[in-house]
Amino acid sequence: DLVLLPNTAEYRDDAAIYWRRTGTVLAGLLLIGGLLLRKVFSAERAARVQAVRLAQNEAAVRELHRISAAAGMGFDERVQALLELGTRHFGMAVGILSRVEGEVYHVEAVHPPAGGIAAGAQFPLGLTYCCETLRSAQPLGFEHAGASPWQTHPCYREFRLETYLGARVLVGERVYGTLNFSASVPRRAVFTAADRDFLLLMTQWMGAALEQRERECEIREGQERLQLALEGSGLALWDWNVASGEVYLSEQWSAFLGDEPKP
Repeated sequence: DLVLLPNTAEYRDDAAIYWRRTGTVLAGLLLIGGLLLRKVFSAERAARVQAVRLAQNEAAVRELHRISAAAGMGFDERVQALLELGTRHFGMAVGILSRVEGEVYHVEAVHPPAGGIAAGAQFPLGLTYCCETLRSAQPLGFEHAGASPWQTHPCYREFRLETYLGARVLVGERVYGTLNFSASVPRRAVFTAADRDFLLLMTQWMGAALEQRERECEIREGQERLQLALEGSGLALWDWNVASGEVYLSEQWSAFLGDEPKP
């Protein structure tokens, strides 16, 4: 609703036209006919702010896709790029990928890597905001812990973290840990639904990447166990691709034949 106040300053009848033409904010108020119409232009300003935020969210999603599709980037490099993107997009000081085992909080990766928290650090889970994050399928976020009930949380008393946004990371159906961002100063802007949606998108990518890494490790370990078993048994392995005519001979088989191992 518009609030009418007595005129206390110079006014101009064409103020509305003047503002639309020049974009000049007349001392934060619009002067028309001797009356102050407070924040007449607030709707237009809100639309501009929303358009800027939408553009920022779209740019962040494109950057996330670029990171996930970039050729030549290893897992650790992708995680660092994702954490850097999150700290920049949310305006936070620190981004962490955590792994939780029982009541222990493990820092798997952190950005910036040269900050006060190092990868490999461990904390009691109860001293972190993430102990609350793990209880919900939705992101947890607040902008000023010291001015809210969060000021009584052990994490605030221990580390004085004012701002936090985090969500749990699932690997398949298993809770792996959290992806979280924090800062020691309050955040002026509130976290929006778009912020929370983008964080969920980041956790989905992270969960899929972790699951793929675990599968690759399992395959590699299985191949190593098979190789050790073959070497210990003295058995030889060969494989013939009927379609291509290619033949694979293990090192043991080649040794039996007196030939060099064939790939």
